[in-house]
Amino acid sequence: MRKYFSLLFFLILIPILTTLAADLYILPSSKDLNVGDNLNITVYVDSLDQAMNAVSFKISYPEDLLKFVSLSKTGTIINLWVQEPKGGNGEVSAEGVVLNPGFAGTRGKILNITFKALNSGKADISFVSGAVLANDGFGTNILKNMKGGSYNIRKISIEKPSISYLPTPKITSPTHPDQEKWYNNNDPVFEWELPEGVVEVRLSYSEKPKALPIYRYSPPISQKKLENVKDGAYYFNVQFIGKGVKSDIARYKFNIDTKKPNLEEFLLVFTNHNSIKLNIKAKDELSGIEKIEAYLDNNLILSTSSDSLEIEANNLQPGTHILRAEISDKAGNLTTKEETLNVPTPEKKIEKEVIVQKDYTLYYILLFILMLLIIIILFIYILKHRMEDIHKEIKKGKSINQKEVLKIDLSNLLKNLRSNIQELDKNVSWAEEDTKKALYQEAKNILEEAEKKIEEKLKELE
Repeated sequence: MRKYFSLLFFLILIPILTTLAADLYILPSSKDLNVGDNLNITVYVDSLDQAMNAVSFKISYPEDLLKFVSLSKTGTIINLWVQEPKGGNGEVSAEGVVLNPGFAGTRGKILNITFKALNSGKADISFVSGAVLANDGFGTNILKNMKGGSYNIRKISIEKPSISYLPTPKITSPTHPDQEKWYNNNDPVFEWELPEGVVEVRLSYSEKPKALPIYRYSPPISQKKLENVKDGAYYFNVQFIGKGVKSDIARYKFNIDTKKPNLEEFLLVFTNHNSIKLNIKAKDELSGIEKIEAYLDNNLILSTSSDSLEIEANNLQPGTHILRAEISDKAGNLTTKEETLNVPTPEKKIEKEVIVQKDYTLYYILLFILMLLIIIILFIYILKHRMEDIHKEIKKGKSINQKEVLKIDLSNLLKNLRSNIQELDKNVSWAEEDTKKALYQEAKNILEEAEKKIEEKLKELE
């Protein structure tokens, strides 16, 4: 029985062991250099049998022979850096993640590293630590081998001939590859190759097509990322500087538009009980309108590349329908507008119904005027009966002070009327249209007429 269990354990262990098949290594692994030369190496990963999704490493180098110069992430398979690559003090380290589905294959580039040869000797660059995690949901470390490099540095007395010519930089952009197109990414990235003899790179960007590069980078860099650039059309400028020589200025145009198109008109009208007419107008100041699409119940019914659209839909089935418009500009920004349609049955035919904009201001004005009139009528009705009672009391000689009471009531009514007139004047902004203006003026005339009559009555009681 033990024999069978041992065999079973061995069979299970074999595939587990075979998954440990990832290698970390440096290329070139060897090279002959002269003192003063740059040594450019690249850290790679191979993962043939299983996809990996994370890698970390630390390498060491002799500081007496090599000087750390720079790092470059150009072409890396890493999507997210958990620990940004850094170098100095005899070590270079990094830690990053390859997003799902991970990386499987050979020569997966992790990082480019540049050193400068300081003195003659044998410079060994070796891995101090490392890990390659499988994309298996458990983070299994599948690292098998780590291979460094060995480099011979020699000192020569013959000086290199000075560079008398530097080529014009050739600029590319992974984020804005077409100089004529618009993009909604306002964090553009630019890249260029560094030829031999470049000791400094000068950069700038501007809306002016002939601006000079004024920002200096030494040691020279081969990539630059701009952040939060405002919308507009710009030129990115690069110039190489060598010892006693400089290149021509290269210019790269890039266009940024992050604003959504402006929907200027969305007019939906029933032409009869089951037919509609739709008018759409849009505008985009920078990149322009790419297309306008109209959907009925998620079905595309019309698409146009102009900035306006007009469409009729007939014989709609009774019930609820969703009409949606999608307006996109040439930078990929999208504006959407949805409207719900309620198509009645043939027995409930309607005339023309405009759906888009409903203004309830007129109803509010009418309701306010109606409430004022009701209050005035009630006051007048109560006052009239009170005056009749007071007159009867005065004739009978039963009340002398009733006259004063009447004056107080009339004064209170006058005060309320003046308050209502002031409230109406505060809302004079309602009266922008002719119909609203007429109603406003009519309400104010009624209140002012009542005010005059009460003032006359008060004078009679003096």
